[in-house]
Amino acid sequence: DFVAYGGGHAELCAAWTHDNVCSSRYIIPPERILFLGRKVLMHTPSRLAELQYYNVSIPYGLVLGFEGLRASGRGAWSFGFRAGGADELPPELVAVLPDCNGDSDLEDVCDVG
Repeated sequence: DFVAYGGGHAELCAAWTHDNVCSSRYIIPPERILFLGRKVLMHTPSRLAELQYYNVSIPYGLVLGFEGLRASGRGAWSFGFRAGGADELPPELVAVLPDCNGDSDLEDVCDVG
């Protein structure tokens, strides 16, 4: 069961009011979203405001079979992050997941020898 693109784009919401839950937004277009096996990687805009909190909006249908992430009717968000400050450590490499045989399964064991 690999993830696949269904249509649309994701958004980062940097400002919200009672009338508009995403009044200041950055769009993440499909060409900046990678679908790798069971993982989805989104390349965010490089000019995020330092220490700004961003909510993540993933509409239903962007990832096939995924209900999406959006603000609730009360304007509450289920996922977000704060852009790092200059005095914070650089991003940490969490994993290297090669697709050795091109089948989009990132859990293959690679024969390197």
